[in-house]
Order: sequence, then C-alpha cells, then structure tokens
Amino acid sequence: MDEGYRVIWVSSRFNGSVREETIHGVRIVRFGSPSTVFFYGALYYLLHRKEIDLVFESVSVVPFFSRLYSSKPRLMIIYHIVPREIIREKLGRVGVVPWILQQWISPMTYARERVITLGPSTAEELRSLGYVNVHVVKAGVDLPKGNSPKEDVVVLGGPLRPWKRVEDAVIAFAHLPNNWRLVLFGSFESPEYEVQIRELISRLGIAGRVDVLGRIPDEERARTYSRAKLAICGSKKEGWGLSIFEPQAFGCAAVAYDVPGVRDAVVHGSTGLLVPDGDVAGLTQALLSLAQDEPLRAKLGSQGIERCKQYSWESAYEDFRDQLRSEPVDNE
Repeated sequence: MDEGYRVIWVSSRFNGSVREETIHGVRIVRFGSPSTVFFYGALYYLLHRKEIDLVFESVSVVPFFSRLYSSKPRLMIIYHIVPREIIREKLGRVGVVPWILQQWISPMTYARERVITLGPSTAEELRSLGYVNVHVVKAGVDLPKGNSPKEDVVVLGGPLRPWKRVEDAVIAFAHLPNNWRLVLFGSFESPEYEVQIRELISRLGIAGRVDVLGRIPDEERARTYSRAKLAICGSKKEGWGLSIFEPQAFGCAAVAYDVPGVRDAVVHGSTGLLVPDGDVAGLTQALLSLAQDEPLRAKLGSQGIERCKQYSWESAYEDFRDQLRSEPVDNE
C-alpha cells in the first residue's frame, strides 16, 4: 500500500546485518546494539530532523525519550508492560533500572502523548500507569491461502522463553493419546532453557512424539499451522497473544491460561478454551477435551478462522493509518 509516506526505521544491528537497506520501500538504518541504539537514535534524529515530520517511537520497557529532544508530532506504540519478575529473571539486580523506567519515568514523561497498543488488556494497564491518550489498533495476522487436511497435531510457536511456561504445555500434552504429536518451534531464550525443556520431554517419555524445530521460515510455519488441530499457550502474560492468535487463523482451536493479552487473543468458548492461570491440571483437561471432542474442536477452529478474518493486514494498516492521520504535522 503506497500512500506517499517516506519511512525511515532506526534499529540496532545484529549478526549478519547490513548498516542500511530498503525493504518494501522502508529505509532501514541500523546502529549499535540493543543497549546503545537509544543514543544513536537520538543522534540520527538530530542530524536529520529537517527531513522528519513525525516521530513514531516503539517502546519495549525502555523508551527512546524522543520527547526530550524533539517537538515534532509523535505517535508511540507500547506492545506490553513486562512484569517485574520477568525483567529480574533476565537482568538480575540491574533490572530495577528498566523497571523504574517502565513503571514511573516513562508514564510521567509521556503521560499525554498518543499511545497505541494491540489489545484491551494492555490498554487498560497503560491507563492504570498514567497514560491518558491510549488507543487500541488491530494486530495483523497472516491468513491461509487454501485448506489442508488436519492431523492430530498440537502446535506451540515461539519465541520459547521461561515466562511462556513451555513446560506447562509439554506436561499437558503428555496426557494425550499416543497418536497425537506436539510441534514446538521458535528460538529458545537460552541454551539452558532448551536443555530444560528437552530433558522434561525425555523424562515424560514423549520424545518420539515431539518435534522441536527451532526457528523456521514463514512458509514452514504456515504449513505447520495448516496441519495442526490444536494450539496451546502457557504464557504468564502477553501484550497481544500473537503466538496463540496466529494458529487460530488456520483453524486451530486454542487452549491457554486466562491471563492478560491471551484473553484478548482467545475468546473462551468461541475460538478456544481458557483455564485459570497456572492450573496445569486444567490446561491438561482442556486439551484432552478438545482432542476427544472432534465436533467441538472443529467448531472452535472454524469460529477462530472467521474471527481472524477481521484482522487482515489491510485492516490493521487502516487502524494504524487512522492514528497517524489523527496527529497534526507541525514543523520545528
């Protein structure tokens, strides 16, 4: 969709990346690391500010604080508020710094800025922190291009991180009959977590029924969703539960915990089943019930497909464009 916008995307570098390239008309420039990109982003803006009409700031725990050096119109996206225990697990004691930035400094700095997010749960949490101008826009989801025969497969897509409680999903799956397979894909948070999950699979005696694929191309992901009947998610929390929402577009009935973000992506009793947070026995029973009740599973799968049609990329873009256009464009 080319509507005349000229987009420059400033990001950090990664192994194998190039400093600058253009993808689908978007000019991407990369500097530094995930820690130093905030400095380089500010420097890039200051050197090119005459070319810029609007700043779109993506915030993941730590903001770029563009408000401190730019008076241009601004639109922010905050995907989720990361729980303190997750920050502490990843960063240890130094995690208190990003936690304070996320919970207090950022809301005070950006309280009245226009903020978009992808789900009602996160919007409600943002308002509770002090953001007063929060709007929900649709998430885009890839839709299947055709129908494929369904198999007795449960899918869990990554990234595979401790706070997504992959172990709960594996334990629940272990109770399914031997004709069922579990497909895990996505990058593991760490080699240690991968070892932990593989050892659990081995202890449960289901290694022959579990495929651990790692990170896979989009085409293989679509094929995996197309053949799966069920999708499972053990997350503690999501901004928007994309990993459990995507398979619903392919007719997978969903099973997950009733937690923020996930409850936005899964409609209990309509596109899947939600159980109380942390209730592994409940997760197991919900998965078993759908594996054994083919008419119910098929019904939830079909209703999931119909719901996901409302979340096409075109629809998501229209929501986003409306928020862009709602911001007046001023010059410094």
